[in-house]
Amino acid sequence: MKKIYSLFAVVAFSTVALAQGAENFDSRSTTSGTGYTTATFSGDAGTTWDLADGRMVAAGNADITISGVTTLIRQGAGGQTITFPNGVGTLNFQYRKGFTSGTTRTIQVYVDGAMVNETPGFGTGTGSQPTVYDYSYAINSSASVVVRVAATGAQVSIDNFSWTAPGSLAVADFKKVNPNFIKNTLVKNEIVFGSDVKDLKVYTLSGAIVKTGDVKNGSTLNVAELAKGNYIVTGIVNNEPVSQKILKD
Repeated sequence: MKKIYSLFAVVAFSTVALAQGAENFDSRSTTSGTGYTTATFSGDAGTTWDLADGRMVAAGNADITISGVTTLIRQGAGGQTITFPNGVGTLNFQYRKGFTSGTTRTIQVYVDGAMVNETPGFGTGTGSQPTVYDYSYAINSSASVVVRVAATGAQVSIDNFSWTAPGSLAVADFKKVNPNFIKNTLVKNEIVFGSDVKDLKVYTLSGAIVKTGDVKNGSTLNVAELAKGNYIVTGIVNNEPVSQKILKD
C-alpha cells in the first residue's frame, strides 16, 4: 500500500506543485584556498544569494561535497541567505556532515530573522559521513521574504536547493505515508492520531494551510469548522516526513 500511495501522490499532486526555481551551485565560482568568505549572486526567479562565513567547494571532495559544487557553512551567525522577492512556497534542499569531527550538528532555518525550524542532530561520531539528508519546509509567504540557512555545532554542507511558488505544495511532501499516522481518514469533526506528530499541517488540495500544530499519540485535532472535502495532512513522525489524504465528511 505504501508504494501505491506514493505513486498516487506523485501523480495527483504534481500539478499542484508549481515549480518556481532551483539552485545547485554548479555554475558558481569555487572559493580559492581553505578560508571562509562571503559571496553574492543572483539566481532563479529574481532571488539573491548571500553566503557569509562559508565557501564554495569544488566537486569531488569526499568529506564535503554532495553533487557538483557544494556550499560549506560554519556554525554561527553566517550561513546561506536567500531573498525571495516574490515570496516562496516550500523550500527544499539537501545537507550532510562537513569534514570529520565528531561534533553533533543541526541545520536551522530562519525566515525574516526568526528561526522557524531546526533539524534533528546529525554528524555525531568521528570520520567522514557521506549520508545526505533531504530537507523540506513549507514557508508559504506571498510577500518578499528573506530565508537564512545556518549551521550549529560544526561545518555543514548544503546543496541542490529548489522551491515552489507561494501557496503550492511540493511533491516531496507526499512521498511517505505511515499507516499509524492517522487512524480515521474519513473524518467527521476530529482527526485521530496514532503517533506523536511534529510540525503538523493540514492543506487544502489547492495548497492552502488551514491547520497547524503538534499532536500526541492518541490525541485529536478538531476540524469541525473545515468545509467538506479532501485534505492533505503532513507532519514529522520519528524524524521522518509523512503525509496522508483525508476526507472531511
